[in-house]
Amino acid sequence: MFLNIAKNSLNEFQSNVSQTIYLNKKEAAEYIGVSFNTLKKFIDEGLPIIDVSGIQMIRRQDIDVFLESKIK
Repeated sequence: MFLNIAKNSLNEFQSNVSQTIYLNKKEAAEYIGVSFNTLKKFIDEGLPIIDVSGIQMIRRQDIDVFLESKIK
């Protein structure tokens, strides 16, 4: 019973995560497992951000592309 609840919760969480296209900076840092300051460094190095009326968002796809471009 508990295993089924855990599996259902995990599936629901993964569905919600995959639907989120735009992340705020905190969510973006959590998504890639780095600190907020490291995320700022990535932005300085070219990670694109979207700024609408002072609200800054980062597309999940842009994070993935940026990190893939850093593979040596």
